[in-house]
Amino acid sequence: MTDDSQDPHAQPAPLRRWQPHDHDTCAEMNQQRDFETSVSRETQKTKALIADLDRIVQILNDAINVEEKLSGIFDPLQAQYSTHARELTARRDKLADTIAALEHRLSAGIDDRPNKRTSTIVVAEI
Repeated sequence: MTDDSQDPHAQPAPLRRWQPHDHDTCAEMNQQRDFETSVSRETQKTKALIADLDRIVQILNDAINVEEKLSGIFDPLQAQYSTHARELTARRDKLADTIAALEHRLSAGIDDRPNKRTSTIVVAEI
């Protein structure tokens, strides 16, 4: 039995010709990898932002407690309640809403970045 690799008359394997879709497939794979990396980075940034906002909420809670102790009024419904404490409370509540929205966005896997292939125009109703 003879080995074809040693046979001088054996035909070499045909070379595969480059096809246009080969490049497209490679580009799509690279684009998918880049998108997954980008989403991962966005997730990390969002988690870091949530952590920062949580710290700010804690600072605001401490500032509200100090303001209430200084004024001696702890009920926001009283007319004499500190205006500064009301402002801090409003800011804290808005940050808490932002944190909740970011956490929802993470859990739902929502990506607000515009798609490169399609764009949407939103028209406000009057």
